[in-house]
Amino acid sequence: MEPAPAWVAQCAAPAAPLDEVALAEGLGRADLRQVYFDCSTSWIFPQGAGWYVLPFAAAHDPAGFAGQQLAGSALVFDQRQTFDYPPFSILLRQSPPDLTHLVTSGRAAPGDWLPAQAESQGALLNAPISFAQRGALDLIGYTFDRLSLFAGRNADVGDVFGASSRPAHAASLDPGTCAQ
Repeated sequence: MEPAPAWVAQCAAPAAPLDEVALAEGLGRADLRQVYFDCSTSWIFPQGAGWYVLPFAAAHDPAGFAGQQLAGSALVFDQRQTFDYPPFSILLRQSPPDLTHLVTSGRAAPGDWLPAQAESQGALLNAPISFAQRGALDLIGYTFDRLSLFAGRNADVGDVFGASSRPAHAASLDPGTCAQ
């Protein structure tokens, strides 16, 4: 028997598609943990089974950021036209995501060090790494889109954080304070 969904996570960019009343009516439950996030730049994997409510276009673009996060989720509802609400999709996630592809160790060094110096003298860090000053937030791992980086080239780094308890305020890391 599959676990009963315990949460609903809505993409809040540009706005959450459904209000609390519509969620309770549509999903048949008013007791779900509700989470809001910006599905164009971030993703959330609450513990246990639950639903994602996404803008229709984001849910059906496999090359887009949101579409890339939906592996393991099953489409359960599509509203393709605008009625009382904009077009949206509801997807069910029954199992936790596969995070085995994440890099879980690396070197930390000041931004003005050359790569060779950072590799030889930088502090070795292994995940999970706790960010106590940010609340109950732990770095689980990250992805890096290339094996090597050359001057003048850009790289995409994706990070995965876990919350060990409910933070006192919205959890956010400013990339400008994390790396140069």
